[in-house]
Amino acid sequence: MGAVLVLSACGEGATIMGETPDGSVVDAGIEADGPLADADTTPDAAVDAAPNAAATISNIDDQTTQFEPVGPIPFQVSDETAPSALVVTASSSDQTVLPDSSILLEGTESLRTITLTPQASGSTTITITVNDGTTNAFRNFLFTVTNVDPTAAADSYTTVGNTVIEVAAAEGVLANDIDDDGDAIVAIADSIVSSGGGSVTLSADGSFLYLPPVGLRDSVDTFDYLVTDGFASSTGTASITISDLVWYVDSTAPVTGDGRSTLPVQTLPEAEAASGENDIIFVAGETYAAGISLKDGQVLTGAPKGLTVAGVELIAPSAIRPTITDPVGDAIALSSANEVRGVAIENTAGDGIRGNAVTRAIIDDVTILNTGGQGIDLGNTNPSEPVVIEITNSSIIGISDFSNTPFGIDIQVGGNGGGNAQILVDNNSIRLVPVGVFLAVGGTTGTGVDGANRLTVSNNTISDFDDDGVQIEPDDTAASAIAISNNTIDGIDLLATATPARGVDVRVRTTIGGATTLTMQGNTISDSGLACANLIGSGSNNGGDLTALVQGNSFSTCGQEGILISPDDAVQIFATVDNNTMVGNGAPSTFEFSTGTTHRLDLHLLNNDDDQGFQLERSAVGVLNLAGSLGLGSSFDDDNGNIANNGNTTATAAPVVSVVNEATPLQINIIDPVTIPTP
Repeated sequence: MGAVLVLSACGEGATIMGETPDGSVVDAGIEADGPLADADTTPDAAVDAAPNAAATISNIDDQTTQFEPVGPIPFQVSDETAPSALVVTASSSDQTVLPDSSILLEGTESLRTITLTPQASGSTTITITVNDGTTNAFRNFLFTVTNVDPTAAADSYTTVGNTVIEVAAAEGVLANDIDDDGDAIVAIADSIVSSGGGSVTLSADGSFLYLPPVGLRDSVDTFDYLVTDGFASSTGTASITISDLVWYVDSTAPVTGDGRSTLPVQTLPEAEAASGENDIIFVAGETYAAGISLKDGQVLTGAPKGLTVAGVELIAPSAIRPTITDPVGDAIALSSANEVRGVAIENTAGDGIRGNAVTRAIIDDVTILNTGGQGIDLGNTNPSEPVVIEITNSSIIGISDFSNTPFGIDIQVGGNGGGNAQILVDNNSIRLVPVGVFLAVGGTTGTGVDGANRLTVSNNTISDFDDDGVQIEPDDTAASAIAISNNTIDGIDLLATATPARGVDVRVRTTIGGATTLTMQGNTISDSGLACANLIGSGSNNGGDLTALVQGNSFSTCGQEGILISPDDAVQIFATVDNNTMVGNGAPSTFEFSTGTTHRLDLHLLNNDDDQGFQLERSAVGVLNLAGSLGLGSSFDDDNGNIANNGNTTATAAPVVSVVNEATPLQINIIDPVTIPTP
């Protein structure tokens, strides 16, 4: 085919372009407005060169990922220029989703690759540019990142004020956090200050240490944290409810602190000054030279009891018992409602533990040695609500000359406010004191809606005393239910300086209207100078009732009677004495009247063994009723065989019974046992 002339433009100045057989266009060198005959058909040296063709880029499909890197993605580039001379670049339309720095191009020949590493979810257009030195060629494709951001759900915890806690990963901040597209999530490890001023040390696995701010209680503290799935992050909030407050004391701490578990104070007065009502004071360490006055509702607990709050053990029990001494006063003074556990008290000028207006006092696992006052001295002079006192698992020891610690336990509750006393003395060891346990209740206590006073003395060991092992005095119009059970009471244990009087001494001082019940069971009482057990009306102008069951006790080696029961004035005693053993005592068990006018004793003796016999003694006034079946309903000058008939013995034989009369006629009424009330 010959050359074809092409008019490149119309009008004056248009240029005629030529097309070569291979399709390229050249300048024909003919002016459009010149005469055709003058045209030079010879190629001109100034004819324009052929234009450069742009490089080509193979197609790349749109790409989608769930935040994972994509690539290497292959593609082809071609040009008349050598492939190695081509410059290939790439860019992203959204630098947040995919910064240019996260695009990797590789290869130097026709085959090239591109790798994309996303940084956020979303879509971006990727443009690949190829430059051949003159011309740019472009190829676009869409890159979509479909990652779902992790969700940091709110977290809730409970803890104790002033106490560092460690939350394991299984319960940590990640435990309820999720990532819907299944990416693994971690916490951003950090040291965080909580909203309340506490400190948090957060680990990548979600576990954390939390130390509350000093003195915070009954509050909610919070802290924010970050979680990430490696591509995106989310903020979560942890809430920590603080419902109790513990102050930590340790006399062996290197420096005195602020009272938190990581920085305890060194002395009890520091804890007293810092703490508030209803707080817990935890005492570790060894020796404390000054005592403490507890505020209302406070609990003082020593290291041997460990520390458990709201059912959670914070500190395991320790073998080291902190010891409190006070050369000028009481070791521990109580307010209205307190608990004391796991401490030792020694060589105080005053009482070991004192509280004279208590409504609740719990004392457990306390050792008290050689106090200048009472071992434990508690009471309330006019309660209008129940007074609850429990003393358990404790040890109280005086000194052998009895010059200190007049009472091991001294509890007195009285007044006309309408309250009552609920007293438990259980499983204690008391020795080398004049009186082991003294309980006195009086006024109108026990007569209101809360019911009778309830006094329980059980499972104690009381020995080496210089007066009474247990002395209980109901007074005025008080109504009381007394239980004395399973105690071991031994007056003298190789202690020549002691002159013990009675193992148990119940002295009814009530007036008319006062009512006392007594259950005395399973006790072992020995070595007192007078009666092993003494149940009497005592004082003057008494007129209340005592209903007693004395059952299954052992009374031995006492200086006088195994058991002495004796009303006076207008006191009435209804006593059932059953299955007791009296051995080696200085006198027969005696049932008698003291001086008085209208006193009465209804007595049922059955299945007892006293190797000294039994003595019935009555005055010209008063009434002695003996339960039995022989001559029922009659009156006799002696027991008429009723004591033997009820299974009582003297060293496995028929009992020796002596009847002591102060005037005549002195008759004993035989009554039906069922008419004698029991507690």
